[in-house]
Amino acid sequence: MKLKKIVSLGLISTLSLSILSGCSKKEDKSSEGLQDVTMVLDWTPNTNHTGLYVALENGYFKDEGLNVKIVQPSEGGAATLVATGKADFGISYQEEVTYAKTSEDPLPIKAVATVIQHNTSGFASPKSKNITSPKDFEGKTYGGWGSPSEDAILDAVM
Repeated sequence: MKLKKIVSLGLISTLSLSILSGCSKKEDKSSEGLQDVTMVLDWTPNTNHTGLYVALENGYFKDEGLNVKIVQPSEGGAATLVATGKADFGISYQEEVTYAKTSEDPLPIKAVATVIQHNTSGFASPKSKNITSPKDFEGKTYGGWGSPSEDAILDAVM
């Protein structure tokens, strides 16, 4: 029963997913009379995307009249692909959506749902470094994605 609930929640989250373009796109119909939908992932397929693949494999999208194609993102990321009409929906992470909406040239996207309940971003360090708080990272070398929001987050927690 628990698996059925997880699959149902995953499907519900998936159908409304993370980013939706503010611009309408020509409605494409496949030969089966299904509406073609492109869903771009935030990264390579992983457990956050389980609901998508379960729905695809079990025909849940087709039951709802959708022909869903799941694709991995290019270097531009899901937000950019949705904003430029190259994908209908996309999964992204909180920082990318925030930056996309608040940058000098904001993208025409809208966050409509979440795939996971809590932000999974975090900091890690080898145990041998004896880092027990964010303050302990001061003066250390940081490796990350290089997004503008990272500097602000690092400044805030340190």
